[in-house]
Amino acid sequence: MSPLIAIAITTGILSAVWGWIAVAFGLISWVGFLGCTS
Repeated sequence: MSPLIAIAITTGILSAVWGWIAVAFGLISWVGFLGCTS
């Protein structure tokens, strides 16, 4: 697996986890998503 694919998969997983946490706790989801992808 190339490093680029590994980073893409990791970023996707972290963004999905953040989206779930944000919805569960009533947080602003787009702010966390922006932080995960920057």
